[in-house]
Parts: sequence; C-alpha cells; structure tokens
Amino acid sequence: MLLGRGLRVLRAGSYGPAGTNPALRLGTINPWPATLPTPMQRTVSTTRMDTRLRRETQSGRIEVRRFGSGAPAQADVTFRCLGNQATALLTFHRDACRNGARWFTAPWLPLLGFPAHAARFFTPPQRAGRGDLYSDYTTTLLVRGIEEVL
Repeated sequence: MLLGRGLRVLRAGSYGPAGTNPALRLGTINPWPATLPTPMQRTVSTTRMDTRLRRETQSGRIEVRRFGSGAPAQADVTFRCLGNQATALLTFHRDACRNGARWFTAPWLPLLGFPAHAARFFTPPQRAGRGDLYSDYTTTLLVRGIEEVL
C-alpha cells in the first residue's frame, strides 16, 4: 500500500508466515567472546521486572493490571577488565550487540542461575572504579530464556 510521496506501508504477513518478517527480527544471538572477563560473583544482584501497569481512572479509583508473566530478569553486574579488555567490552557492546539491541549468550550465565538463557545490555557499561592494573565496569543486563529470544 502506498501513501503520499511514495511512502510504503507493509502489511502484517507480507513476508510470509507469522514471525518471519525480517524487519522485526533483531538478528542472530552473539556468543560472549572468550577474551572478555566474567562478572565478579560478589557484585551480582538479580531482580524480576514488574509487569504491572497502574493507572487512575476518572472516578479516582486506582486500577492495576498485570501484562503477562514473561518479564525478563534484570541483573546488575560488574566486570573487572584488565588491560585491553575494557576496550574489547565497550566494542562488543557497541558493535556486536548494537548498543544493547541484540542478545548474547555467555558461558557464565548458568553460574548466575540462568541455565539456557540469553542476555542483552539494558544500560551501557559504565566505569565504576579504576585500579593500577584494572578497571571495573558496571552494567545492567536483561536475561530471558533462550526459547523466548529466538
């Protein structure tokens, strides 16, 4: 369907069966590079994201609705980067993960209590502390089951 000035609107299902629209897919799931560090175990904290929506009606009554049960877990992690690992972590976030738009798998996710899961950056890695030989970077990850991401 064409709109004014040649703008094209795609209809649902115009690429074949449901779920195969390439414009809606974010791409492949990236593996965690072996050269990057694992998060420090003592600094990991995980929470479940809230799926409730709260609003006030015109009569003044407060209405709370829950939308689904598939909310991702949120993990705050700290990476201790030695030497060039800090640059490699920021490059992985920017290029391979497209600034948090793409998911990745990592061998350390099961150690955090997430077997068969994928993660993506919710916040970019921020420098938290700096030592003589290392720099600490903190970030927030969204973690979901691998079958929900594919």
